Amino acid sequence: MKKIIYDLGASSGENIPYYLIKSDLVIVIEANKICCNIIKKKFWKEIKDKKLIVENCIASDEDMDIDDFYIHRTNYLLSQFPKPNYEMINNFIRTMVVKKDIKNLIYKYGIPYYVKIDLEMYDDIVLKRIFNSNIKPVYISAEAINRDVIELFIKNK
Repeated sequence: MKKIIYDLGASSGENIPYYLIKSDLVIVIEANKICCNIIKKKFWKEIKDKKLIVENCIASDEDMDIDDFYIHRTNYLLSQFPKPNYEMINNFIRTMVVKKDIKNLIYKYGIPYYVKIDLEMYDDIVLKRIFNSNIKPVYISAEAINRDVIELFIKNK
């Protein structure tokens, strides 16, 4: 069986070199087009060799032709899908990005060995979708940004 690692919220690909060593295939899901272009430039050979696939989209619990994505003006690591709070909105630039259901992406590319979820304020939604779709990676991680993430892990151990 192919060892597939999913990097949801890959930013500019800081973890990709490690994931490439530990897997047969790495699937990168990143909504920030600038970050995707950095990854494509840096890992062009791995993409050509079909060891790395880059999806420029919002990882979600549904498919949608296009939706709002918010790129942080000074720190790309803080870019996010949910609309930022009113007090913070001026720190972001709104862009439009295709939205893809994580379940469909996993069915398309293969059952994961490991899934890393770092989606700034949206980890719990995608984690819930994975668990509710009966997808059981050997390993999975997510930022515990709220109680829901911890509860999902406890409920689905």
